[in-house]
Amino acid sequence: MPPAPVGGDGDRVVETAPEPLRVRTTTGVSDKVRMELYWRAFCSGCMSFITKSLLSLVRNKGFQEIIDFHPVPAAGTYYDAEGNVHCAAGRVECAGHKWLSCVVDEFQQMGELVEYIACMESKDNKGMTWSFVINRCFKSEALTKMKTCYKSKSEELLRKNVVKKQALRIPWVPYVLLNGVPLGDARHGIGFQQLMDAVCKAYSGPLSLWPTPCQPKRLRDEAQLMPPG
Repeated sequence: MPPAPVGGDGDRVVETAPEPLRVRTTTGVSDKVRMELYWRAFCSGCMSFITKSLLSLVRNKGFQEIIDFHPVPAAGTYYDAEGNVHCAAGRVECAGHKWLSCVVDEFQQMGELVEYIACMESKDNKGMTWSFVINRCFKSEALTKMKTCYKSKSEELLRKNVVKKQALRIPWVPYVLLNGVPLGDARHGIGFQQLMDAVCKAYSGPLSLWPTPCQPKRLRDEAQLMPPG
């Protein structure tokens, strides 16, 4: 049995540069910052990172345009020789990883996806059942998608995520990689400013797509002084 990454809250749901070019208006995947996120459902550090740092970053749509997001909700999860799934915090955490695998599969737009994940990982869900959490965070067609996914393919999706997780060693959670380079460490959480600065530094695409916070101060000041078009 492999050791589980640190974190978790038991088996209940808890808690100066040249002027930017103006030629291209889109960026390919190869230009984007590849962000991989490996986490456990409702570990306290994961909840904090997702609902604060990551959510705040993604609510700036400029960052959505330059990030290639790969969330893998399977840390602390493995299958035994008989094919039975095991999670560090028990069956409820396994159910959480299935639901999270479904939201990753069903919702591809980064902004929408992170909003949903943040809702699912909210501290407001402390002590609540998964039925409560899903009905709180999803409505109408989105709710139907989630329930259908859970019944029909959540097990398959989780297995795929476990395979992704097993391809590398995860020393702590949340484990964040930017272009393959780990961000943070086991002792300290990843704050918003740290995350934003790291994404800005890792981005190598067109300067025209720089989110405003990534631009040198001189360019930000010039942009504010420009009359509206």
